[in-house]
Amino acid sequence: MGNTQATRSPIRDWSSSERHTSPLLVSCLGETDTGGGLFLLEGNDLQEIDRLSSTGLNLAGDRLLRLLRSVDPDSPGELLIYDRRGVERYYRIDELTDPHDILWDSENFVAVSTLSNMVLWISPSGEVVRRWKAPGEGDTWHVNSVLLHEDKLFLSAFGRYQRHREWAEHKDRPTGFLLNLADFTEVLAGLNHPHHPRYFDDAWAVCNSMTNEVLQIDPRTGEIRRRTRLNGYTRGFAVSDDLMFIGESANRREPGSQQTASIAILSRGTWEVLGRVALPCREVYDLLVVRDTHLLGGIRRGFRTNSTRVLEQDQLALFHQVGVRPVRLWAISDPLPPEVCRIRIEASPPTTMEAGGIIEFECLCHSLTGAILISAPPCPVHLSYKWLEPTSGAQLPGIEGLRTTLPRALPPGEDLNVMIRVQAPAVPGEYELRVTMVQEFVAWFDDLDGGNAFSARVTIAGADAA
Repeated sequence: MGNTQATRSPIRDWSSSERHTSPLLVSCLGETDTGGGLFLLEGNDLQEIDRLSSTGLNLAGDRLLRLLRSVDPDSPGELLIYDRRGVERYYRIDELTDPHDILWDSENFVAVSTLSNMVLWISPSGEVVRRWKAPGEGDTWHVNSVLLHEDKLFLSAFGRYQRHREWAEHKDRPTGFLLNLADFTEVLAGLNHPHHPRYFDDAWAVCNSMTNEVLQIDPRTGEIRRRTRLNGYTRGFAVSDDLMFIGESANRREPGSQQTASIAILSRGTWEVLGRVALPCREVYDLLVVRDTHLLGGIRRGFRTNSTRVLEQDQLALFHQVGVRPVRLWAISDPLPPEVCRIRIEASPPTTMEAGGIIEFECLCHSLTGAILISAPPCPVHLSYKWLEPTSGAQLPGIEGLRTTLPRALPPGEDLNVMIRVQAPAVPGEYELRVTMVQEFVAWFDDLDGGNAFSARVTIAGADAA
Protein backbone atom coordinates (compact mmCIF):
# COMPACT_ATOMS: atom_id res chain seq x y z
CA MET A 1 0.00 0.00 0.00
CA GLY A 2 1.03 3.57 -0.45
CA ASN A 3 2.89 5.76 1.99
CA THR A 4 1.53 9.02 0.57
CA GLN A 5 0.07 11.13 3.35
CA ALA A 6 -3.25 12.66 2.33
CA THR A 7 -4.56 15.96 3.57
CA ARG A 8 -7.82 15.10 5.29
CA SER A 9 -10.83 16.44 3.47
CA PRO A 10 -13.31 18.62 5.38
CA ILE A 11 -16.27 16.58 6.62
CA ARG A 12 -19.86 17.60 7.15
CA ASP A 13 -22.27 15.60 9.28
CA TRP A 14 -23.80 12.69 7.39
CA SER A 15 -27.36 13.75 8.20
CA SER A 16 -30.47 11.65 7.75
CA SER A 17 -31.54 13.72 4.75
CA GLU A 18 -28.33 12.71 2.96
CA ARG A 19 -28.36 9.01 3.70
CA HIS A 20 -28.34 7.00 0.52
CA THR A 21 -31.25 4.62 0.12
CA SER A 22 -29.60 2.03 -2.14
CA PRO A 23 -27.80 -0.69 -0.15
CA LEU A 24 -24.04 -0.84 -0.72
CA LEU A 25 -22.09 -4.11 -0.63
CA VAL A 26 -18.50 -3.82 0.62
CA SER A 27 -15.75 -6.44 0.18
CA CYS A 28 -12.77 -6.26 2.55
CA LEU A 29 -9.48 -7.93 3.38
CA GLY A 30 -6.76 -7.57 5.98
CA GLU A 31 -4.43 -10.52 5.86
CA THR A 32 -1.96 -9.23 8.46
CA ASP A 33 -4.36 -8.65 11.34
CA THR A 34 -8.02 -7.75 10.93
CA GLY A 35 -9.14 -10.32 8.40
CA GLY A 36 -11.73 -9.44 5.79
CA GLY A 37 -15.34 -10.08 4.91
CA LEU A 38 -18.47 -8.96 3.15
CA PHE A 39 -20.51 -6.11 4.62
CA LEU A 40 -23.74 -4.28 3.78
CA LEU A 41 -24.19 -0.55 4.27
CA GLU A 42 -27.79 0.63 4.52
CA GLY A 43 -27.98 4.30 5.43
CA ASN A 44 -25.62 4.60 8.37
CA ASP A 45 -26.07 0.96 9.40
CA LEU A 46 -23.12 -1.32 8.56
CA GLN A 47 -24.05 -5.01 8.76
CA GLU A 48 -21.66 -7.95 8.68
CA ILE A 49 -22.64 -10.62 6.15
CA ASP A 50 -19.66 -12.92 6.76
CA ARG A 51 -15.91 -12.78 7.41
CA LEU A 52 -14.61 -14.35 4.18
CA SER A 53 -11.88 -12.10 2.75
CA SER A 54 -13.06 -10.97 -0.67
CA THR A 55 -12.04 -8.92 -3.69
CA GLY A 56 -14.13 -8.28 -6.83
CA LEU A 57 -17.90 -7.85 -6.77
CA ASN A 58 -20.27 -7.40 -9.70
CA LEU A 59 -23.82 -8.00 -10.86
CA ALA A 60 -24.90 -10.28 -13.70
CA GLY A 61 -28.60 -9.60 -14.12
CA ASP A 62 -30.24 -10.80 -10.89
CA ARG A 63 -27.08 -12.61 -9.71
CA LEU A 64 -24.17 -11.42 -7.57
CA LEU A 65 -20.62 -12.39 -8.56
CA ARG A 66 -18.09 -12.52 -5.72
CA LEU A 67 -14.40 -13.41 -5.74
CA LEU A 68 -12.78 -14.75 -2.57
CA ARG A 69 -9.30 -13.53 -1.62
CA SER A 70 -6.42 -15.88 -2.45
CA VAL A 71 -2.75 -14.78 -2.48
CA ASP A 72 -1.02 -18.18 -2.26
CA PRO A 73 0.23 -19.06 -5.79
CA ASP A 74 -0.67 -22.70 -5.12
CA SER A 75 -4.25 -21.84 -4.13
CA PRO A 76 -6.92 -21.66 -6.84
CA GLY A 77 -9.31 -18.79 -7.27
CA GLU A 78 -12.87 -19.14 -5.98
CA LEU A 79 -15.96 -17.54 -7.48
CA LEU A 80 -19.35 -17.51 -5.75
CA ILE A 81 -22.62 -16.84 -7.58
CA TYR A 82 -25.60 -15.74 -5.49
CA ASP A 83 -29.26 -15.65 -6.45
CA ARG A 84 -32.28 -14.77 -4.32
CA ARG A 85 -32.10 -18.05 -2.39
CA GLY A 86 -28.41 -17.88 -1.49
CA VAL A 87 -25.23 -19.26 -3.04
CA GLU A 88 -26.30 -20.84 -6.31
CA ARG A 89 -22.89 -21.92 -7.64
CA TYR A 90 -19.33 -22.30 -6.48
CA TYR A 91 -16.46 -22.35 -8.97
CA ARG A 92 -12.90 -23.42 -8.21
CA ILE A 93 -10.73 -22.02 -11.00
CA ASP A 94 -7.22 -23.43 -10.80
CA GLU A 95 -5.71 -20.93 -13.27
CA LEU A 96 -7.08 -17.93 -11.39
CA THR A 97 -4.32 -16.80 -9.01
CA ASP A 98 -4.60 -13.72 -6.80
CA PRO A 99 -8.06 -12.92 -8.23
CA HIS A 100 -8.84 -9.21 -8.29
CA ASP A 101 -11.89 -8.43 -10.41
CA ILE A 102 -14.84 -10.13 -12.09
CA LEU A 103 -17.64 -9.31 -14.55
CA TRP A 104 -20.08 -11.05 -16.89
CA ASP A 105 -19.88 -10.17 -20.61
CA SER A 106 -23.20 -11.89 -21.52
CA GLU A 107 -21.42 -15.13 -22.48
CA ASN A 108 -18.61 -15.73 -20.00
CA PHE A 109 -17.25 -14.59 -16.68
CA VAL A 110 -14.22 -12.35 -17.14
CA ALA A 111 -11.76 -12.54 -14.24
CA VAL A 112 -8.43 -10.83 -13.57
CA SER A 113 -5.66 -13.21 -12.49
CA THR A 114 -3.17 -10.68 -11.14
CA LEU A 115 -0.39 -13.02 -10.04
CA SER A 116 -0.21 -14.62 -13.49
CA ASN A 117 -0.64 -11.30 -15.36
CA MET A 118 -3.73 -12.61 -17.12
CA VAL A 119 -7.37 -12.01 -17.94
CA LEU A 120 -9.42 -15.22 -18.09
CA TRP A 121 -12.76 -15.87 -19.82
CA ILE A 122 -14.61 -18.58 -17.89
CA SER A 123 -17.67 -20.35 -19.26
CA PRO A 124 -20.83 -20.95 -17.19
CA SER A 125 -19.61 -24.54 -16.81
CA GLY A 126 -16.44 -23.29 -15.10
CA GLU A 127 -13.98 -23.95 -17.96
CA VAL A 128 -11.38 -21.37 -19.01
CA VAL A 129 -12.22 -20.79 -22.69
CA ARG A 130 -9.95 -17.83 -23.46
CA ARG A 131 -6.86 -16.14 -22.04
CA TRP A 132 -5.03 -12.85 -22.48
CA LYS A 133 -1.61 -12.47 -20.92
CA ALA A 134 0.57 -9.40 -20.49
CA PRO A 135 4.32 -9.81 -21.13
CA GLY A 136 6.54 -11.15 -18.38
CA GLU A 137 6.20 -13.84 -15.74
CA GLY A 138 4.40 -13.36 -12.45
CA ASP A 139 2.84 -10.06 -11.40
CA THR A 140 4.68 -7.74 -13.82
CA TRP A 141 1.97 -5.25 -14.84
CA HIS A 142 -0.31 -5.69 -11.80
CA VAL A 143 -3.43 -5.96 -13.93
CA ASN A 144 -6.35 -5.50 -11.56
CA SER A 145 -9.73 -4.08 -12.67
CA VAL A 146 -11.95 -4.72 -15.70
CA LEU A 147 -14.83 -2.66 -17.06
CA LEU A 148 -17.29 -3.14 -19.93
CA HIS A 149 -18.09 0.18 -21.62
CA GLU A 150 -19.87 0.44 -24.98
CA ASP A 151 -19.33 -3.31 -25.48
CA LYS A 152 -15.56 -2.91 -25.11
CA LEU A 153 -13.47 -4.42 -22.36
CA PHE A 154 -11.04 -2.15 -20.49
CA LEU A 155 -8.29 -3.18 -18.08
CA SER A 156 -6.31 -1.10 -15.59
CA ALA A 157 -2.66 -1.84 -14.77
CA PHE A 158 0.22 -0.29 -12.82
CA GLY A 159 2.70 -0.17 -15.71
CA ARG A 160 4.49 -2.08 -18.47
CA TYR A 161 7.18 -3.77 -16.38
CA GLN A 162 9.20 -6.90 -17.14
CA ARG A 163 9.94 -8.48 -13.76
CA HIS A 164 7.68 -9.84 -11.03
CA ARG A 165 6.52 -6.89 -8.86
CA GLU A 166 8.96 -4.51 -10.55
CA TRP A 167 6.23 -1.91 -10.23
CA ALA A 168 6.78 -1.93 -6.45
CA GLU A 169 10.26 -0.48 -7.05
CA HIS A 170 8.73 2.49 -8.86
CA LYS A 171 5.66 3.14 -6.72
CA ASP A 172 5.89 6.92 -7.07
CA ARG A 173 6.13 6.89 -10.87
CA PRO A 174 2.87 7.55 -12.76
CA THR A 175 3.24 4.61 -15.15
CA GLY A 176 -0.28 3.26 -14.73
CA PHE A 177 -2.79 3.17 -17.57
CA LEU A 178 -6.21 2.02 -18.77
CA LEU A 179 -6.02 -0.38 -21.71
CA ASN A 180 -8.68 -1.03 -24.34
CA LEU A 181 -8.38 -4.80 -24.83
CA ALA A 182 -10.15 -4.63 -28.19
CA ASP A 183 -7.26 -2.82 -29.92
CA PHE A 184 -4.67 -2.63 -27.07
CA THR A 185 -4.62 1.16 -27.07
CA GLU A 186 -4.06 3.13 -23.88
CA VAL A 187 -7.20 5.15 -23.19
CA LEU A 188 -5.73 6.80 -20.09
CA ALA A 189 -2.09 7.15 -19.08
CA GLY A 190 0.04 8.82 -16.43
CA LEU A 191 -1.81 7.18 -13.55
CA ASN A 192 -0.38 5.98 -10.25
CA HIS A 193 -1.70 2.53 -9.18
CA PRO A 194 -5.07 2.88 -10.98
CA HIS A 195 -8.06 0.81 -9.79
CA HIS A 196 -11.74 0.54 -10.67
CA PRO A 197 -12.20 2.72 -13.75
CA ARG A 198 -15.73 3.96 -14.30
CA TYR A 199 -17.43 5.94 -17.07
CA PHE A 200 -20.29 8.27 -16.14
CA ASP A 201 -21.31 11.91 -16.58
CA ASP A 202 -19.56 11.88 -19.99
CA ALA A 203 -16.13 11.31 -18.46
CA TRP A 204 -13.77 8.68 -17.16
CA ALA A 205 -13.32 8.36 -13.42
CA VAL A 206 -10.67 6.25 -11.72
CA CYS A 207 -9.09 5.62 -8.34
CA ASN A 208 -5.53 6.98 -8.51
CA SER A 209 -4.67 4.82 -5.54
CA MET A 210 -1.05 5.61 -4.68
CA THR A 211 -1.78 9.33 -4.39
CA ASN A 212 -4.98 8.66 -2.39
CA GLU A 213 -7.09 10.33 -5.07
CA VAL A 214 -10.09 9.87 -7.29
CA LEU A 215 -9.88 11.55 -10.69
CA GLN A 216 -12.35 12.64 -13.36
CA ILE A 217 -10.70 12.68 -16.80
CA ASP A 218 -11.86 14.15 -20.11
CA PRO A 219 -12.25 11.23 -22.57
CA ARG A 220 -11.19 13.36 -25.56
CA THR A 221 -8.19 15.27 -24.25
CA GLY A 222 -7.08 13.12 -21.32
CA GLU A 223 -7.01 16.21 -19.11
CA ILE A 224 -7.99 15.93 -15.46
CA ARG A 225 -11.28 17.75 -14.85
CA ARG A 226 -11.60 17.00 -11.15
CA ARG A 227 -9.27 15.65 -8.50
CA THR A 228 -10.33 14.83 -4.91
CA ARG A 229 -7.75 13.81 -2.32
CA LEU A 230 -8.98 11.31 0.25
CA ASN A 231 -7.69 9.70 3.45
CA GLY A 232 -6.22 6.42 2.27
CA TYR A 233 -5.28 4.17 -0.63
CA THR A 234 -8.31 4.63 -2.88
CA ARG A 235 -9.79 1.37 -4.15
CA GLY A 236 -13.43 0.43 -4.69
CA PHE A 237 -15.72 2.79 -6.59
CA ALA A 238 -19.53 2.74 -6.74
CA VAL A 239 -21.94 5.34 -8.11
CA SER A 240 -25.62 5.95 -7.33
CA ASP A 241 -27.96 8.62 -8.70
CA ASP A 242 -26.53 11.41 -6.56
CA LEU A 243 -23.55 9.98 -4.71
CA MET A 244 -20.15 8.36 -5.20
CA PHE A 245 -18.65 5.85 -2.79
CA ILE A 246 -14.87 5.45 -2.66
CA GLY A 247 -12.97 2.93 -0.55
CA GLU A 248 -10.09 4.21 1.58
CA SER A 249 -7.68 1.49 2.72
CA ALA A 250 -5.19 1.74 5.55
CA ASN A 251 -1.50 1.04 4.97
CA ARG A 252 -1.00 -2.74 5.03
CA ARG A 253 2.69 -2.20 5.86
CA GLU A 254 1.77 -0.89 9.31
CA PRO A 255 0.13 -3.92 11.03
CA GLY A 256 0.57 -2.37 14.47
CA SER A 257 -1.54 0.62 13.54
CA GLN A 258 -5.10 0.86 14.83
CA GLN A 259 -6.24 2.44 11.59
CA THR A 260 -8.78 0.56 9.49
CA ALA A 261 -10.46 1.20 6.17
CA SER A 262 -13.37 3.54 5.51
CA ILE A 263 -15.81 4.54 2.79
CA ALA A 264 -15.76 8.16 1.64
CA ILE A 265 -19.16 9.41 0.47
CA LEU A 266 -19.00 12.17 -2.16
CA SER A 267 -21.54 14.27 -3.98
CA ARG A 268 -21.73 13.14 -7.59
CA GLY A 269 -22.48 16.69 -8.67
CA THR A 270 -19.73 18.56 -6.82
CA TRP A 271 -17.29 15.78 -5.78
CA GLU A 272 -17.41 17.24 -2.27
CA VAL A 273 -16.84 14.78 0.57
CA LEU A 274 -20.10 14.50 2.53
CA GLY A 275 -19.10 11.95 5.14
CA ARG A 276 -17.39 8.69 5.96
CA VAL A 277 -18.28 5.25 7.27
CA ALA A 278 -15.63 3.29 9.19
CA LEU A 279 -14.99 -0.37 8.35
CA PRO A 280 -13.68 -3.09 10.71
CA CYS A 281 -11.00 -4.35 8.29
CA ARG A 282 -7.59 -3.04 7.29
CA GLU A 283 -8.42 -2.77 3.59
CA VAL A 284 -11.50 -2.31 1.44
CA TYR A 285 -11.42 -3.80 -2.04
CA ASP A 286 -14.70 -3.31 -3.87
CA LEU A 287 -18.01 -1.46 -3.51
CA LEU A 288 -21.26 -2.33 -5.28
CA VAL A 289 -24.72 -0.71 -5.19
CA VAL A 290 -27.44 -3.43 -5.04
CA ARG A 291 -31.04 -2.30 -5.44
CA ASP A 292 -32.65 -5.78 -5.58
CA THR A 293 -33.91 -6.40 -2.04
CA HIS A 294 -34.69 -10.05 -2.87
CA LEU A 295 -31.09 -10.60 -3.97
CA LEU A 296 -29.93 -9.05 -0.70
CA GLY A 297 -31.90 -11.73 1.12
CA GLY A 298 -30.00 -14.40 -0.80
CA ILE A 299 -26.69 -12.69 -0.08
CA ARG A 300 -27.47 -12.72 3.64
CA ARG A 301 -28.46 -16.38 3.46
CA GLY A 302 -25.23 -17.36 1.68
CA PHE A 303 -24.50 -21.08 1.99
CA ARG A 304 -27.38 -21.59 4.43
CA THR A 305 -29.71 -22.74 1.66
CA ASN A 306 -30.43 -26.26 2.93
CA SER A 307 -32.62 -25.83 5.99
CA THR A 308 -32.03 -29.41 7.18
CA ARG A 309 -28.25 -29.01 7.02
CA VAL A 310 -28.38 -25.59 8.65
CA LEU A 311 -30.58 -26.70 11.53
CA GLU A 312 -28.44 -29.77 12.15
CA GLN A 313 -25.19 -27.78 12.17
CA ASP A 314 -26.68 -25.07 14.38
CA GLN A 315 -27.81 -27.69 16.87
CA LEU A 316 -24.28 -29.10 16.98
CA ALA A 317 -22.85 -25.60 17.41
CA LEU A 318 -25.03 -24.99 20.48
CA PHE A 319 -23.59 -28.09 22.16
CA HIS A 320 -20.03 -27.23 21.11
CA GLN A 321 -20.34 -23.78 22.67
CA VAL A 322 -20.85 -25.34 26.09
CA GLY A 323 -18.36 -28.18 25.55
CA VAL A 324 -20.89 -31.01 25.53
CA ARG A 325 -20.94 -33.98 23.18
CA PRO A 326 -24.65 -34.62 22.59
CA VAL A 327 -26.24 -38.02 23.10
CA ARG A 328 -29.34 -36.68 21.39
CA LEU A 329 -28.80 -34.04 18.70
CA TRP A 330 -32.19 -32.48 18.21
CA ALA A 331 -33.69 -30.18 20.78
CA ILE A 332 -37.42 -30.51 21.25
CA SER A 333 -39.96 -27.76 21.63
CA ASP A 334 -42.20 -28.40 24.62
CA PRO A 335 -45.24 -26.17 25.22
CA LEU A 336 -44.12 -22.77 26.49
CA PRO A 337 -45.86 -21.06 29.42
CA PRO A 338 -47.43 -17.69 28.48
CA GLU A 339 -44.96 -15.64 30.54
CA VAL A 340 -41.98 -16.70 28.39
CA CYS A 341 -43.68 -16.06 25.03
CA ARG A 342 -42.12 -12.62 24.61
CA ILE A 343 -40.49 -11.29 21.43
CA ARG A 344 -39.94 -8.05 19.55
CA ILE A 345 -40.23 -8.00 15.75
CA GLU A 346 -39.01 -5.33 13.32
CA ALA A 347 -39.82 -5.46 9.61
CA SER A 348 -40.24 -3.35 6.47
CA PRO A 349 -43.03 -4.98 4.46
CA PRO A 350 -44.12 -3.43 1.15
CA THR A 351 -46.89 -0.87 1.30
CA THR A 352 -48.67 -2.49 -1.66
CA MET A 353 -49.23 -6.13 -2.60
CA GLU A 354 -51.10 -7.86 -5.39
CA ALA A 355 -54.26 -9.66 -4.30
CA GLY A 356 -53.44 -13.32 -3.64
CA GLY A 357 -49.74 -12.77 -4.33
CA ILE A 358 -46.89 -14.16 -2.21
CA ILE A 359 -43.84 -12.10 -1.29
CA GLU A 360 -40.81 -12.40 0.98
CA PHE A 361 -39.31 -9.75 3.22
CA GLU A 362 -36.89 -9.74 6.12
CA CYS A 363 -37.89 -9.62 9.78
CA LEU A 364 -35.58 -9.03 12.73
CA CYS A 365 -36.76 -11.14 15.65
CA HIS A 366 -35.39 -10.33 19.10
CA SER A 367 -36.02 -12.79 21.92
CA LEU A 368 -37.21 -11.26 25.21
CA THR A 369 -37.80 -14.63 26.81
CA GLY A 370 -35.79 -17.00 28.98
CA ALA A 371 -36.57 -19.94 26.69
CA ILE A 372 -34.99 -21.19 23.46
CA LEU A 373 -37.36 -20.73 20.53
CA ILE A 374 -36.98 -23.46 17.92
CA SER A 375 -38.93 -24.89 14.99
CA ALA A 376 -38.77 -28.46 16.28
CA PRO A 377 -41.45 -30.97 17.29
CA PRO A 378 -43.66 -31.64 19.09
CA CYS A 379 -44.71 -27.96 19.34
CA PRO A 380 -42.58 -26.01 16.85
CA VAL A 381 -42.35 -22.22 16.98
CA HIS A 382 -42.85 -20.53 13.60
CA LEU A 383 -42.92 -16.97 12.33
CA SER A 384 -46.34 -16.20 10.84
CA TYR A 385 -48.86 -13.40 10.39
CA LYS A 386 -52.51 -12.36 10.43
CA TRP A 387 -54.56 -10.04 8.21
CA LEU A 388 -56.88 -7.68 10.10
CA GLU A 389 -59.58 -5.20 9.18
CA PRO A 390 -57.91 -1.84 9.92
CA THR A 391 -60.99 -0.22 11.46
CA SER A 392 -62.42 -3.01 13.59
CA GLY A 393 -59.18 -4.93 14.19
CA ALA A 394 -61.02 -8.16 13.43
CA GLN A 395 -59.02 -10.95 11.85
CA LEU A 396 -60.08 -11.91 8.33
CA PRO A 397 -62.01 -15.16 8.62
CA GLY A 398 -60.80 -18.32 6.95
CA ILE A 399 -57.24 -17.06 6.36
CA GLU A 400 -54.41 -18.89 8.11
CA GLY A 401 -50.98 -17.26 7.76
CA LEU A 402 -48.23 -19.20 6.02
CA ARG A 403 -45.65 -20.61 8.42
CA THR A 404 -41.97 -19.71 8.17
CA THR A 405 -39.47 -22.02 9.88
CA LEU A 406 -36.87 -20.30 12.04
CA PRO A 407 -33.50 -20.80 10.25
CA ARG A 408 -31.88 -21.71 13.58
CA ALA A 409 -32.66 -21.85 17.26
CA LEU A 410 -33.22 -18.42 18.85
CA PRO A 411 -31.57 -18.32 22.31
CA PRO A 412 -32.71 -15.90 25.03
CA GLY A 413 -31.82 -12.26 24.39
CA GLU A 414 -30.46 -12.82 20.87
CA ASP A 415 -31.50 -11.55 17.44
CA LEU A 416 -32.41 -13.58 14.37
CA ASN A 417 -33.00 -12.41 10.78
CA VAL A 418 -35.82 -14.37 9.15
CA MET A 419 -37.14 -14.08 5.58
CA ILE A 420 -40.90 -14.44 6.04
CA ARG A 421 -43.28 -15.58 3.25
CA VAL A 422 -46.59 -13.72 3.25
CA GLN A 423 -49.64 -14.30 1.05
CA ALA A 424 -51.97 -11.35 0.46
CA PRO A 425 -55.76 -11.56 0.86
CA ALA A 426 -57.71 -12.36 -2.29
CA VAL A 427 -59.94 -9.29 -2.01
CA PRO A 428 -58.41 -5.84 -2.74
CA GLY A 429 -58.59 -3.22 -0.01
CA GLU A 430 -56.76 -1.67 2.93
CA TYR A 431 -55.63 -4.13 5.61
CA GLU A 432 -53.41 -4.37 8.66
CA LEU A 433 -50.64 -6.96 8.46
CA ARG A 434 -49.64 -8.31 11.88
CA VAL A 435 -46.41 -10.35 12.03
CA THR A 436 -45.88 -12.51 15.10
CA MET A 437 -44.86 -15.99 16.21
CA VAL A 438 -47.00 -19.02 16.86
CA GLN A 439 -46.23 -22.17 18.81
CA GLU A 440 -48.20 -24.86 17.07
CA PHE A 441 -50.87 -26.53 19.22
CA VAL A 442 -50.21 -23.98 21.98
CA ALA A 443 -50.77 -20.27 21.24
CA TRP A 444 -50.22 -17.27 19.00
CA PHE A 445 -47.76 -14.94 20.73
CA ASP A 446 -49.79 -11.81 19.93
CA ASP A 447 -52.90 -13.33 21.54
CA LEU A 448 -50.91 -13.49 24.78
CA ASP A 449 -49.51 -9.95 24.49
CA GLY A 450 -50.07 -7.41 21.70
CA GLY A 451 -46.45 -6.28 22.05
CA ASN A 452 -45.33 -9.58 20.55
CA ALA A 453 -46.31 -8.42 17.05
CA PHE A 454 -45.25 -5.99 14.36
CA SER A 455 -48.08 -4.23 12.50
CA ALA A 456 -48.19 -2.28 9.25
CA ARG A 457 -50.88 -0.91 6.91
CA VAL A 458 -50.81 -2.59 3.47
CA THR A 459 -52.85 -1.82 0.35
CA ILE A 460 -53.99 -4.93 -1.52
CA ALA A 461 -54.43 -4.08 -5.20
CA GLY A 462 -56.19 -6.03 -7.92
CA ALA A 463 -54.06 -7.89 -10.42
CA ASP A 464 -54.66 -5.23 -13.10
CA ALA A 465 -53.63 -2.39 -10.77
CA ALA A 466 -50.51 -4.01 -9.27
